[in-house]
Amino acid sequence: MSLVLLFAAAVATLQAPPPIVRTTPPAPPPPPQVIMAPPPVITTGWTSRPTVTVRVRVIGGREVLLADRFRVGRAGANYSMNRTEAAPAECPQSFGDRGRSSLNFGLGAGYSDREPLYRLSVSWARASDAACAAGQRTVGLEQQVTLVPGRTVVVEGDGGLRVELTAE
Repeated sequence: MSLVLLFAAAVATLQAPPPIVRTTPPAPPPPPQVIMAPPPVITTGWTSRPTVTVRVRVIGGREVLLADRFRVGRAGANYSMNRTEAAPAECPQSFGDRGRSSLNFGLGAGYSDREPLYRLSVSWARASDAACAAGQRTVGLEQQVTLVPGRTVVVEGDGGLRVELTAE
């Protein structure tokens, strides 16, 4: 009989529903804190450099192509000139425009914190030297220069291109 009771007790426990445990849900998290902070300071590695006035002369062969003063600051200074003329009278009509010339000059602040470096960029294009010949001759230069007030820096390129820079 004890086996029957034991069996009956085992069957009763298997069919009994599990006990219900009631818990309260966890409290919601607190709202996020709003922290007011100043905007970030973004630096580019540039130091503040004062604007400098530079006297510029660009010479091509025997001709002064540019003689002027430019204020050069962080954004630099640029000059551009394009010229197109008709061909000389002795050239055939089918020749078209012959006299094409251009000058592009740029001077910008360099990347040094220790010395006043500047990036110089000049390109000069002119008509071919041969009479009634189509085509152009082009020269250019790109170079870093150090400009010190009162001193003139001279940079010479190919084809008679010469640049004189004087910081004032």
